[in-house]
Formats: sequence, C-alpha cells, structure tokens
Amino acid sequence: MSKELMEYVNKQPRLGILSTADKNGKVDSGYFGSPRMIDEKTLFMGLGKNRTFANLQENPRACFLIMEPGKKLPEWKGIRVYLKMTDCQTSGEKLDTIKGRIAETGGENAAKMIHAAITFEIEEVRPLPTSAKAGKSPSDASASGQPALPYQRRIAVYRLSVLRCPGRSPLRSCFYDFCN
Repeated sequence: MSKELMEYVNKQPRLGILSTADKNGKVDSGYFGSPRMIDEKTLFMGLGKNRTFANLQENPRACFLIMEPGKKLPEWKGIRVYLKMTDCQTSGEKLDTIKGRIAETGGENAAKMIHAAITFEIEEVRPLPTSAKAGKSPSDASASGQPALPYQRRIAVYRLSVLRCPGRSPLRSCFYDFCN
C-alpha cells in the first residue's frame, strides 16, 4: 500500500461505511469517522459495544467504503478497503489512545461509547466502479486525485460481467457478482 493511500484514508473530515457480517452471513453496515491508517498495512479504529463489534467477534472480515461525491456520478471518487481484524482490545493503552482522540474530535460522550480498540490488516483496496476508467493505468488515477491503485482493469471486467448474467436484473446481478 502507498503513502498516498494512507493520506487519502486519513483525510478529515470524512465518514466511511464499515460493513461486517456475522458467522451466518447476516450483514450490517455503520458509518464511522474514526478509522485511521497507522501504517501502510494497518487500519485502527474504536468501536462501541454494537452489532459491528459482535459481528467481528464471529467473523473478522470487513469492508470500509469511503466516498466523495462529484457533480455527476462518473465524477464520484472513493475506495473500498477490504480488512481482516487482527487485534481487539477492550482495555489498555490502545483503547485509551482511541478514546482520547475521539474525545478531542467528537466530545466526551462519543468517547464514552467506545468499547474496543480494533486493529485491521488491509488485505485489498479497490476503487469505486464509477471512479475507475477502463484501460487506464494506475498512475492515471493519481492525476485525477484518486489514490494510485492496481485494481482498475479488474473493475472494468467486473462491470462487463454484470451485463452477461441472463435472467437477472443488472442491480441483482451486480450484488450477486460482488458478494460471491
């Protein structure tokens, strides 16, 4: 992962959506402003004692989505960061650190809601399909303000596969292809 990606993920203010699933595959999504990359392979955040926290206890995999709206859909920017939880601390220095940072930005009440300090390994990063340009090289992405990522050609192939699923609407096909 690059320092450019780290700057993009850590840019404030921003909100992102963290999606998790329990052991049976039941999905939950919540919005968060606290996730931060602490190095080029690690994302760190605080969580309350909620459904997201419970899901991560059963299934350590998650996806963090960051979006920046544009005037038109093709101008939207964003990334999907695929994660695997590697550490969960409900006491200690990491939890105190995240609570302190959240107290500074969100207030004492927000900090009191934090139950755990979660550390994720970043497994994969992909741009939003609307921000990917088919046939462009990863270096072209950085010129447009997107982090340089090696996944843009894969997105173009993915978009074509949605059109080739007979018997299903494109939205349903897109969801099926994305999840499986």
